[in-house]
Amino acid sequence: MRILGYTLLTLICLLIGAVTFLVVAAPVDLVRSQLVAAVERSTGRTLEIRGETSLSFFPVLGVSVEDVVLSAPPGMNASGPFAEIAQVTVAMPVRALLQQRVDVEQFILDRPVIRLETDRAGRTSYDFSSPAKAESTTDQTSGGDLPSELQDFARNSSGSTQSSSDLRGLLQRVTLGDVRINQGTVIYSAASAGGAAPKLERIDDLSVVIQMSALDAPLEIDGSARVRNGAVPFYLRVASLGALIDGLATTAELKTGVPGTTVAFDGKVTVPPTDTGAWNVDGALDITAAETSRTMAWAQPDSADQNTSSALGKASARGTLKASAKRIKLEAATFALADQSARGSLGVTLGGKRPMVEGVLAFGTLDPTRLLGGKPTAASGAEASASETASDGQWSDAPIDVSSLTAVDARVAITAEKIRYEKYDLGPSRLRASLAAGRLQIDAAPVSLFGGSATAQIVVIPNGSSSAGLAFALAGKAENISALPILKAAADFDYLSGAMQTQVDLRSRGRSMRALMQGLQGTARFAFADGAVEGYNVAKILRGVQQGQFSDFDRVEGAKTDFSALSGSARITQGVAQNEDLSLIGPLVRASGRGKVDIGRKQLDYRLSPQLVATLEGQGGGAASGFGVPISIKGPWSSPAIAPDLDGLLNDPTAAAKTIEGAVRNVRSAIKSKKVGDLVESVLGGGQNAGQNGTKQPGNRDAENGLGGLLGDFLKQQ
Repeated sequence: MRILGYTLLTLICLLIGAVTFLVVAAPVDLVRSQLVAAVERSTGRTLEIRGETSLSFFPVLGVSVEDVVLSAPPGMNASGPFAEIAQVTVAMPVRALLQQRVDVEQFILDRPVIRLETDRAGRTSYDFSSPAKAESTTDQTSGGDLPSELQDFARNSSGSTQSSSDLRGLLQRVTLGDVRINQGTVIYSAASAGGAAPKLERIDDLSVVIQMSALDAPLEIDGSARVRNGAVPFYLRVASLGALIDGLATTAELKTGVPGTTVAFDGKVTVPPTDTGAWNVDGALDITAAETSRTMAWAQPDSADQNTSSALGKASARGTLKASAKRIKLEAATFALADQSARGSLGVTLGGKRPMVEGVLAFGTLDPTRLLGGKPTAASGAEASASETASDGQWSDAPIDVSSLTAVDARVAITAEKIRYEKYDLGPSRLRASLAAGRLQIDAAPVSLFGGSATAQIVVIPNGSSSAGLAFALAGKAENISALPILKAAADFDYLSGAMQTQVDLRSRGRSMRALMQGLQGTARFAFADGAVEGYNVAKILRGVQQGQFSDFDRVEGAKTDFSALSGSARITQGVAQNEDLSLIGPLVRASGRGKVDIGRKQLDYRLSPQLVATLEGQGGGAASGFGVPISIKGPWSSPAIAPDLDGLLNDPTAAAKTIEGAVRNVRSAIKSKKVGDLVESVLGGGQNAGQNGTKQPGNRDAENGLGGLLGDFLKQQ
C-alpha cells in the first residue's frame, strides 16, 4: 500500500514539478528536456514526449503533452514500455503554488496503456524503486531541478526511508480536483520460469474519477472498466486518507461487481505506517450472484461445459469479513447455493505452500448433486449417475481430474439435518473433511442412512499428477440400513430388501471410474434380516420344477421370497468379489450360494441352491424337504438371466439324489391322498379328452399332460 502510494505520487509530483519549473523557465524545449531528465534521475527510466507540448501560465499554471511514453525498468525483458499515454493534462492555480500548496485542479490521462509485467527473473515493470546508479551520489537523488519542497519526496520515492509523518506533511498540502483516467487499458502478464506462454489479462475502457478536497476529507474513487467483455463498475470511499497514512482505522465503503454478481463492503480498514503488510479489514460483506451461470461463463470463458453453472441458480454469501495480509475469514455468515443454505464460518489462511481453507458449516438440507451442479433431485437415478456410467452401461472411462486436490489444504466440518441424494432423504449427519498436500480424508460419524446409521472413512490420494488418476481407500460399517433403496441408489440393484448390516474394507487406484472399479481390492461382510428376494417367489418356482415346469424364472412384479436371515462374506480381487458362504433362511425356503460378482464389469456369475421347507411354522422354522434345484444367475447385474442349473444338478449326484427323494416323497403323498387309478391316470394322461358335447371321453389320454407332458417339458429345457 505504501509503495503503491509513493509510486503514484511520484508520477504526479514529477509532472507537478515540471509545471512549477515553468515559473522560471518558459521555453517549451527546455521544459521537455528538464522533465525527461527529472524522470530518468528519479526512476532510471526513459521518458519520451513524441507529440506537442502546450503551456499556460495565468491564472492557471498548466502543461499538456501528447504521445508520452515511459519505458520499463532498465534491464528488464519487457514486451513494451510501461506506459503509453495519448495525452497528459495538468493544471494548478498559480496562487496555490505561491502558497506552497499543490492544488491539482486538473490531472487527466487520456487513453493510457499501462503494462504490468513480471519477467522470468521475477522483475516487475511497476517497481519504481530508484536504480542503483541513482543511489551512488547524493546529487543524483537530491531531486535535481525540482522545487525544494518536492526534492525530499523525489529523493525517497522508493519509500525505503520515507516516514509516515513526511508523507502526511507532503499530502497535507495536496488537494485533488478533477483527476481522471479516460478510456485506459491495463495489460497484466506474468512470464513462467518454465518457458510457458505468459499468463495474460486485460482491462479495457478503464474510466476513473478521483476526488479528495483535503487529506482528512473523504477520498472517493468512482469508475468502470471492461474485463473479458464484461462491465465491471466500482466505487470506493475512504473516510480519511490521513488516518490510513497514520496507521489508524478509518471507515471504507466498496461497491463493485462482475457480470451476474455484486459485491458490497462496509466497515473499517487499517493500514500500518510501515511496509509490514499487517493491514486489516473488518466489516460487513455481501456477495450476491443473481445469475450464477453468467458469472461462471465470465470467469471461465474457455470452459467447455457451462451446464454446471446454469444448474446452480442463485448464490450468496453474507457475513462479517475479517481480513489481513495472511488470513481472510467470513464469520457469522449465511451461504446460499443451488436453493440450499448453510450457516457458519469460512476462512482462508495465506502464506504457506498452499492456502489453508477452514470452515464450519451447518446445512438444513444438503444435496451434494445440486452443489456439484447436477440435475435437480427429481431426476432419475440413471440421469443423476450419467457422469459415472458410460454409453455401454458400464463404468465411465472419463479421466478423473484430481488437480484441485493439490490447490489448497483444508479442514472443514459439515453438519446437516438432512442429506438428499437423488430421490432419497437421509437423516442427520456429521462429516469432517481434511485436505493436506493432496491427501483428502473424509470421516462420517455417524450418518443417518436409509433408516439406519453408518460410519465411514474415505481417503483419496492423487497418483502423482492429475493425469495419473488417484488412489482411494474406504473403511466403514453400517447397521439396520434399508437395503433396497441404498442398493438401488448405489448400484442400480433392486433384488434385495430388509435391514442390512455391512462392513467393508476396500481400496483401488486408477484414472477413471471404470479403472477404479476394475482394480478394487478388499473384503466385505453383509447380513440382511427380515427381508425378501424381490421379484421372485422361489418356493413357487421350486414347486413348479417339481411338476416339470422349467420356464417360470422370469421376474414378476410384486413377487418375493421372504427370509429371516441372509448373510455372507466376500473377498474382492481386481474388481471381482468371490463369495463362498451365502446362507438364506426363510419360512418356505432355505438356500446356500456361491459365485462371483464382477464389480468392475457389472456382471454376475452365481449359483444359488434353494430347498423347500416342510412346514410354514415360524420364520425359518422347519426342516428342508430335501427337494431343490440349483439356480444359475448370470449376466449384467441390472438384468441377469436366471434359470435352473440342470447341468450342475446332474454333475452333483448328492444333490440329484435329494431331488429325486423329494419327487418320490411327493408321489407317496399323492398315493395317500388319491386312488391309485387316479394317480396313474394323472401320471400317464392326467384325465380324458373332452368330447364334442364337452364331456370327458374315457380311454383318450392327453399327450400334453401326465408323464408325457412332464418328460416333454423337461426335454424342451435341454
